[in-house]
Amino acid sequence: MTRMTRDRGTPVLWLDLDHDNDQATDGRSRYGAYVHGNADFDRIGHREPTPEFAVAAWRVATGPVMSSPALVRCHRRVQSVTVARNEFDGALCATAVLVAAQPLYLAALRPVGGGSFQDWPVGMLGAFEYPSGQDIAASPYLCTTVRADLSVPVDTLPVLDAVPTGQLRVYQAIVMVEELAKVLSGLLRPLIDALDDADR
Repeated sequence: MTRMTRDRGTPVLWLDLDHDNDQATDGRSRYGAYVHGNADFDRIGHREPTPEFAVAAWRVATGPVMSSPALVRCHRRVQSVTVARNEFDGALCATAVLVAAQPLYLAALRPVGGGSFQDWPVGMLGAFEYPSGQDIAASPYLCTTVRADLSVPVDTLPVLDAVPTGQLRVYQAIVMVEELAKVLSGLLRPLIDALDDADR
């Protein structure tokens, strides 16, 4: 894995609202078109709608629902972040998959036939990328990740008394996703820093 300096100043998750507006077919929001076309919002119950609305808003703002680039942009180590209801208590939880350097016990492995496993390829802009077919034809790869399952504090999320409709739905969805991005960034930042430290 290419060694890079730790980028503490880089947000973990953020919204690219400028690109969203530039690519909007309705002149307002590309994300908004996805929100209007997504049936998940219409299935939200009217009793305590905030958690379900948060889940739907985040799901639409990230891949694979919203084709790349999605509304939510990610730190180069973040492969995915999903938000769901905890089946135990109904609270919000998140699952994040993060790129990690090969641990020593795997880095010492040798593939059948000799040679060595390559680590994550790094693209021109510094993002970790899955190896291409051409890469794999030249050498085997062993790309490791870590998965973090976390409870998501909801005290800072906007509280909804009812499921909004029309353009208000889009506005509330963007506000919800922005707040989720802040909360999740705070939860993931220590993990990102630790992974960067281990990679130095």
